[in-house]
Amino acid sequence: MIRKAIDRLIKRAVFCCSSIAVTLVISGCSNLPAPTDVNSSLIILSIEAERALGTNRPDLVSILKKEDNSEISYTSKSGKYYYFANLPAGTYQIHLAAIQTQLANSTSTSNNVTVSTKATNINNFPFDQEIIDASTVNLEAKKVIFMGSVTAEGTSKYFPPGAIEISDVKITRSDNETQAAYEAFKKENKDSGWIDRF
Repeated sequence: MIRKAIDRLIKRAVFCCSSIAVTLVISGCSNLPAPTDVNSSLIILSIEAERALGTNRPDLVSILKKEDNSEISYTSKSGKYYYFANLPAGTYQIHLAAIQTQLANSTSTSNNVTVSTKATNINNFPFDQEIIDASTVNLEAKKVIFMGSVTAEGTSKYFPPGAIEISDVKITRSDNETQAAYEAFKKENKDSGWIDRF
């Protein structure tokens, strides 16, 4: 009888774990919101920095709408692709990209009181006017477009510890890069409501 009870518990645990796994797989799909308006559009931007220790992707990315100088942060991301969803028609260009790194912890003791502090360093991609101009796109209503592929080199700095110097920033928008961005988007967001806007 005890054995049967144990078997039932094991089966229930397996079922629960399977349900959790299914939920994770479903929620692991892109969290990209559906179009909120019949005229809503979307921009895709690829951006990353290569380092000796691997590839870094920005934590902060935003674009600028030129008509009113409004800054817009990305809606969701997948790998190196950043998505800006539910945009109105207009002219857009890259504005900000930055990698956040945790600096070394600092601990101090005074009067038997220990204080520990953590600092975050913001490592900005240095966008000059040439990069900004090259990123500029004219977005029409009900469209999905590719802004470009931004690449850079990242070098770790000795001071402050954890800081990264980002240099050699480039932006390209070749046919192959555009096609790869569209294919990756369609594969991950086939049920998002954006597919008919290409």
